Amino acid sequence: TKANSMLKHAKPLMDIYNVSKEQKFISFIKTSMAEINATRHVIGACLPIYTMPDSLLNNIISTLPSDLQVKIRDYYITVKELTMKMLEHNSIIYDYHILTKDEFERQPLYISFPELFISSVREYTYEEYLCHVNATLDYSRHNTGFILNNTSEVTFKNIQITIVQDNYFIVSKFNSPNIHFVIRHSKMLSGIENFYAIKKE
Repeated sequence: TKANSMLKHAKPLMDIYNVSKEQKFISFIKTSMAEINATRHVIGACLPIYTMPDSLLNNIISTLPSDLQVKIRDYYITVKELTMKMLEHNSIIYDYHILTKDEFERQPLYISFPELFISSVREYTYEEYLCHVNATLDYSRHNTGFILNNTSEVTFKNIQITIVQDNYFIVSKFNSPNIHFVIRHSKMLSGIENFYAIKKE
């Protein structure tokens, strides 16, 4: 009886989202962006979709099936709007290593949309990559709540961590199969927040 009572009050260590739970994950992200007032710290493996110029997005998705194009564009528009509203009262700290031309040529960079469980649409050209980088830098200059930190080296290649302060963090795996782990455990959350605070100092 005691064990059953404990189980009723227990919470899972994490929520796991794979492609079979795609709509639940997208809904969770949208709700979180709209309703949770908190600083977000992203240890990025890729540049954010909401800083991508519209013309670049159109060029990237132009060869995809029409249903995928609609899906990506709808998400892009929604996330751009939600991010702008969120930045009115909150901050996003985005850690990302901007690749030099030599680094880019040594290891091609694939375009993906991990939130939509779409992996490796195709490779960036260097010109496309620079376009997205410059658009992200420009976004940072025009939105004081968005802080882009060009880190000295790549932290992770296919893993991205998003920390929503005092709420939860997400560990996202980009390469196929995409998967996202949403972790709310207070000690784990505190541990990862403190780890990156110390690392930054």
